Amino acid sequence: MLEPASGGTKMNVVPKTHITRSRLKITLTASAAAVVIAGCGGGGSSSGVGPQTRLNGALTPNVIFYANSPDNGNTIGMNMINPDGSGKTSLGTLPPGFQGIAMNPAVLGQKVFGYSPGNSTSATYGIFSNNRISSVGATQIVKPTYSFIESMQVSLDGAWVYYVASIGANYPALYKVSITGGTPITLDNTGFIMSANVDTVTGTMVTYDKEIVLGNGNNVSAVYVLSTKGGVPTLVTNDQANNYEMPQFSKDASQIVLESDKDHSNFEVYTMSASNISVNGSGLTQVTDSPNVAKQDGVSFSADGTTTSYVGQGLGAANTGIYVSGLIGANPPAPSTLVVQDSTVQAGMYWTSFGGRSTSGLTAYLARPRRHGLIP
Repeated sequence: MLEPASGGTKMNVVPKTHITRSRLKITLTASAAAVVIAGCGGGGSSSGVGPQTRLNGALTPNVIFYANSPDNGNTIGMNMINPDGSGKTSLGTLPPGFQGIAMNPAVLGQKVFGYSPGNSTSATYGIFSNNRISSVGATQIVKPTYSFIESMQVSLDGAWVYYVASIGANYPALYKVSITGGTPITLDNTGFIMSANVDTVTGTMVTYDKEIVLGNGNNVSAVYVLSTKGGVPTLVTNDQANNYEMPQFSKDASQIVLESDKDHSNFEVYTMSASNISVNGSGLTQVTDSPNVAKQDGVSFSADGTTTSYVGQGLGAANTGIYVSGLIGANPPAPSTLVVQDSTVQAGMYWTSFGGRSTSGLTAYLARPRRHGLIP
């Protein structure tokens, strides 16, 4: 059942066993980068391959957005590259005090963002809308409530804002709220939710990862699919031994891509059907097989759905940055290519569709030691 947002579960209830990176994050959507581009315009359907009609909240078609932080997280830079790594463009930095920014694909120029009037490490963030990234003249959607906000998306019709947020020391929960304001609706607050992605075809399904406590007291990350109207989520990776994280729909919403440590402790990339869901973690197609490159920081389908891109932390700074995998379905998995070397890369990235759909997420974490220990 849907219910008003509540305090949820306290963060000190379940010990963190396999996750060592901080979950206090700044989160952008891929559309946040578009905000920096003057006159970006246009949006577009992501249902299928080929030229699309671009709507209001569009990004440049068939490019990869990612975040980096040359000053160890004090500022978060937004970047755009072509799929082969060429044409790198810096799109600016996220202003202090802002978290979770998204374009409204239904209203030209409208931005929805988290903002903290206090602008400090202990600040609380509300949700606002404006025609620019500024608190001046902004309309409040949710009053300052959250210790952080992430994975923000606006529905295709511009009516709802979906996001993951934490209230005080509570576990992050999955919410939605009317873009005109009102009481946020809790979609899931039953565990530590890490990232979420709403499909960009019908906007009726959201996939997300959440830590769950097993009967033996251990905890793992699992992937769920839930109707955006709420209800009972479907557990799609019921595996008591391994972790599944950072799920994201393909551009036509037929597939889900995710990262898992089922074969290597440094995680690999896998895809699975979004319609014929296996509830035991079987039916996965392994896309990568490179145990020397850690992959727990974000993955996205290509525009045509034939390959993926991911944030990879290799052995040393020279092997860290944005990777593009081989073709999905290759057996054994085809080698990946490091298309951008960037030792300051942050978690989260998004590969846009041919129509430039802007409603999927790009995540950038606040400064914390890299969890894999491969980068100083």
